[in-house]
Amino acid sequence: MAIGNPVTLTSNVASKTISAIATASQTLFTVSGGYRLNYLSVFRNGTKLVEAIDFTARDGVSVTLQSPATVGDVLEFQIFDTFRVADAPNTNDNSVLFAGSVNIQGDLNVLGITTIIATSSYGLTGNPNINVKNVVGSSATFTNLTVNGTQTIINTTSLEVADKNIGIGSTSTPSDALVDGAGLTIYGTTNKTLTYNDTKKGFETNIPIATNETRVITGAEKVFRTSGNTVNLVYNSSSGSNIGYTTNPSGDVTLNVTGIPTTSDFNDHSITFSVITNSTGTARSCNAITLNGVSKTIRWIGGSYTNAIALAGFTTTNGHAIFSFTGINTIGSASTTMNYEIFGVASGGFW
Repeated sequence: MAIGNPVTLTSNVASKTISAIATASQTLFTVSGGYRLNYLSVFRNGTKLVEAIDFTARDGVSVTLQSPATVGDVLEFQIFDTFRVADAPNTNDNSVLFAGSVNIQGDLNVLGITTIIATSSYGLTGNPNINVKNVVGSSATFTNLTVNGTQTIINTTSLEVADKNIGIGSTSTPSDALVDGAGLTIYGTTNKTLTYNDTKKGFETNIPIATNETRVITGAEKVFRTSGNTVNLVYNSSSGSNIGYTTNPSGDVTLNVTGIPTTSDFNDHSITFSVITNSTGTARSCNAITLNGVSKTIRWIGGSYTNAIALAGFTTTNGHAIFSFTGINTIGSASTTMNYEIFGVASGGFW
């Protein structure tokens, strides 16, 4: 009990005590939460001080000692206020309004609906973060839900989406480069993916696409057009194609193919290319080919290029000829294009 003249409270008076530890020669103290003028008692190390003699308190916020405190002195500020029954929340009311902050030391159990009306940009905040373990009920409805972070996990057997479109890579400034590699991953013993490749400008999968048809219903191949004696194709590239067409060659044509995969997932694959030549007064042929810079020997139908063009009926210097090539990875490893055998077929007389 404080030394001095203790205060006797009546039933309608409430009080609280705020303590502070003085520093050396401290005279000015700030009372947290403020006080009502003339409703404040000040104690120094348990001894009650006299207002206007030992201290002054005239602004409702600060207290000034007439004599400086010694380091370690304990100052206690006992604040009195009038308590009104009307201020007490009634647990039977349908609505209770708290104008200020409410601090709860224990658990908060809500049996009904909880509605949070946020002001400014704040809703549920906390330090440390607020963890919501379970949202339980027959139906949970969110008008607008924004989830931020590096990972969102939905543990459910089935995910039903009523909207007709699901957006991936949605940003304020979307671009093809940003969504390179975006798509779907199906987890299994090995993961199955359907992703967008910005270099190819198309979708790709890491497993075959199975259909209930034994044929391709529709399809088209882009043609790479050139006017020289060299056809440069980039394997499965959006900027070119696997078919080249020379419109005005001045001699025999060489086919250069780059971009052929050399990773292990391309083992045991075959590759196909075609070159269409336009005869310009002289029948033009394509009898030289390189794969990723490696010059390859062509194994022609009939055993030689001469036999191949004879079988194809190259009897005119006008029109077009088609040279088709198939590369077979004979040892299974795609690490180098040296492992490919190239088989060629010539078709002529298109005029």
